[in-house]
Amino acid sequence: MPSLNPNCEECGLHATATTVCMRGDGPQTPEDVQVFVVGEAPGANEDKRGVPFVGESGKILRSELHKNKLIEKTYITNLVKCRPPNNRTPTAAEIKACRPYLEEEIARLKPGYVITAGVPATKTLFRGKAKITQFHGEIIENPKVSYVGMPIFHPAYTLRDPSKLP
Repeated sequence: MPSLNPNCEECGLHATATTVCMRGDGPQTPEDVQVFVVGEAPGANEDKRGVPFVGESGKILRSELHKNKLIEKTYITNLVKCRPPNNRTPTAAEIKACRPYLEEEIARLKPGYVITAGVPATKTLFRGKAKITQFHGEIIENPKVSYVGMPIFHPAYTLRDPSKLP
């Protein structure tokens, strides 16, 4: 398990979160992880249950992974580990505070494929070079990292615009 800190106070999100420094969900060894999904931040349902992607957007994501026979091989986590108030977009400072946790998860699990769900995760992992509207569903290879990336629209976005569903 990653050494996430349930007493983390690196940013102010801990003060309003029910689950501080939420762990990812899925296989816990490199041998068992094929796909690594990174979302933006926990929502209300996730914060309450302590598990990423369990609300309505999580149902969409997990359904797609299941349809493609990937659910058992997928680790699901978030860029920011605590819920931002009112589900707002995480700030640059909050992303920076949580970045070491995400990097540790990737280094420990050594995924072959990383799917970034939404703009913040895509910009963070692909250094702001990947535009989600341009690269949604496309493979991005980067010789500087050990995985192949694929940005997708965040499932919450597809709830608002079903035409963006796969």
